[in-house]
Amino acid sequence: MSDRTGESNGNRPPTSAADLLTRLLDLLASATTMQDLDHRAVGQAFGLSSDGGRRLNYFAQLTDVWFYNVLADPDFALGPVLEVEFFDGEGSEAAMTDICAVDLDQFRSRLTTAGYAYRKDYGEHGEVIGHEFTRGPLVVSVVARGEAGSPPEKVTHDCVQSVTVQ
Repeated sequence: MSDRTGESNGNRPPTSAADLLTRLLDLLASATTMQDLDHRAVGQAFGLSSDGGRRLNYFAQLTDVWFYNVLADPDFALGPVLEVEFFDGEGSEAAMTDICAVDLDQFRSRLTTAGYAYRKDYGEHGEVIGHEFTRGPLVVSVVARGEAGSPPEKVTHDCVQSVTVQ
């Protein structure tokens, strides 16, 4: 990993999914362009520092099963990008209960309150495959999935799995 933890601004890296997503939402609420989401801004918001390059890539464990990655890359193939992703270390689609304190409904509410327009992305068979928020030149794409495989209320309770901003 090319980046390391930094506490120059007094922040510490997020230790929970709720903390991570809340910091991301705060950052997105104030951003107007991708320049507002560069490695310096992301590093400050998340308590991280880069190794001096223009790219920030940070990986950490949240729970016994869940990890997260934060990437701010100005030279991504499709243009500048900010990605925040949760993944389970076992690759087993583990229940997201431990990382779903800020769910898709709360995420959507915060972004629409900040002036982002919302729309669902549908697949060829009519299933929801993603959620898109736009404000000015910023496009925030969110992938969500059900909290757990059972009971039914957890299957339909959408948790944020990844966020990509371009």
